[in-house]
Amino acid sequence: MKRRILFDLGHPGHFHLFKNTIEYFKGNPDYQVFITTRNIPIIRALLEASNFAYCIIGSKRNGFFGKMFSVLETDFQMLLFVLKNKIELGIHCGIVLSHVSLFTKMRSWIFDDDDDDVEPLMVNFSHPMSEFVFTPDCIKRKTKRAIYYPGTHELSYLYDGLERLDNTPVQYSIVRLVAFNGHHDSGHSGLNEQQLIQLVDLLEEKGNVFITSEKKLAGRWEKYRINVSYEKMHRLMSGAMIVIGDYRDWE
Repeated sequence: MKRRILFDLGHPGHFHLFKNTIEYFKGNPDYQVFITTRNIPIIRALLEASNFAYCIIGSKRNGFFGKMFSVLETDFQMLLFVLKNKIELGIHCGIVLSHVSLFTKMRSWIFDDDDDDVEPLMVNFSHPMSEFVFTPDCIKRKTKRAIYYPGTHELSYLYDGLERLDNTPVQYSIVRLVAFNGHHDSGHSGLNEQQLIQLVDLLEEKGNVFITSEKKLAGRWEKYRINVSYEKMHRLMSGAMIVIGDYRDWE
């Protein structure tokens, strides 16, 4: 009988972290692989580009109460999914599978690379319910369930030898603007527009500047936006002189 493994992806980074492992288990006749995610366009695009079948479970909302409602909704739907498909092992980076493991025979393995101090929800409502908490050895956990390894999540998918994208300039920089909607991002802010102007002016002295953003950019910045498919983003980053990631908090 095939062993049934579930990968739950709540962030594009989770796709990259687990994609090679998913490929391995999909190619092993002793295992049956299931993938769940929320209705997040980037994750869906990455999964579809890799020809990975998946199921949408729950939803994703912003704000403290929105996130709490999403967790409860997703907990219930995931419980039904796990029971229906008789999942034996759940691999994830979040909270939901930890909760579901309390009411099923499924074991929960969580991969977490954030410090305990910045993620109280994970520390209190996920780590204690998981069989193992796989953690980079640069972080020290409160939980005794931690298994430490010498590395980072990114080393599982970022490596030398990435092919350069065609038609990119010899020298270019990337400024990546994100939304900071995670529960551990509360109270944080980043570059304001004046600082972004100064940064782009400085980078343009050395070459082209590309901007990627999760939100609509103001008119003056649209000329810097680069349209590249999600699965090629790491190839774009590998050829850059510098990559700067920050948060856009103005309208």
